[in-house]
Amino acid sequence: MMGKIAMPNGFVSPPMEQEDSLSPCVNICELDENFDCKGCDRTIDEILKWPEYTDEQKHAVLDRLFDSNEERK
Repeated sequence: MMGKIAMPNGFVSPPMEQEDSLSPCVNICELDENFDCKGCDRTIDEILKWPEYTDEQKHAVLDRLFDSNEERK
């Protein structure tokens, strides 16, 4: 089991049981003023609940992130 990860802004991630191949994490773990990750664009709630999400919930987040990135282009 992996341990908790301390992020540069002082936030500590929940422990993860194993590597998550669906995770959009790019190891740039810094929260903006809205508590969204500057690296992967997930909300703080999505980050905290990610280990508990079903694959369907994870895919819904990934779809939202993809759509959001497409809109910025």
